[in-house]
Amino acid sequence: MTTKNTLLWLPLAVLLGACGDNSGSAASLSVMHSASCIADYAQRACDLLTPELVAGVYVDLPDDVNSEETAATRSCQHSWPGERTQLLKAGNIEMEVPLRNRVGISWIEKKKDAESAEAWFRHVYRTLSAEEKAATLAALDKELEKQTAGLSEVQKELAGSFGRDLINANRYETIEGVGTAAAWDANPLSPTLKVLSGDTEFGIEADISADSSVNRDLAIALARAVIAACP
Repeated sequence: MTTKNTLLWLPLAVLLGACGDNSGSAASLSVMHSASCIADYAQRACDLLTPELVAGVYVDLPDDVNSEETAATRSCQHSWPGERTQLLKAGNIEMEVPLRNRVGISWIEKKKDAESAEAWFRHVYRTLSAEEKAATLAALDKELEKQTAGLSEVQKELAGSFGRDLINANRYETIEGVGTAAAWDANPLSPTLKVLSGDTEFGIEADISADSSVNRDLAIALARAVIAACP
């Protein structure tokens, strides 16, 4: 195992394991267990989330958006200049730079089957309780102690800091009425609506405002438009 892999996968593995056994969640599952053609667009995501589809939902979309498709992340992103700025720091230097508005679709993935996909989705995309979070942080420290024995103190601290930040930031808002299941992740670095539609999972990113609720509502509208375009 490489140092980089240790730093990245360990906190994620501990966090995913924090939710415990989900065998009792079946009773809460919906009945929307069907295949979806969204997965057909995994390697051509911009053919699904077109500027025309976005404009049908977001009327302020300019005509000259910059569209980028990335095969590795099965994604398409449309961005355009906005009025917001962000503060960047590099050592003792600080500078304010323009922050582009953007919407996108990413990580389109077809699951083995719709029923197990929903069970997994609802199990993972939820906010940990205070007790679960404390237990997860303790588990992280224990695993880091075992898995990072050969790393430097700086690397150990980096892995621990990354893991603690990830666990403490865990907060999903369940969204009803979107696909089979949906959850909003308001992470300011990449505000994303996680969506499951039948047997296919994807994310809708929306970052047009400093107000998280504005981004969330746009992401919901875009997700519904994507699902409607690919029943």
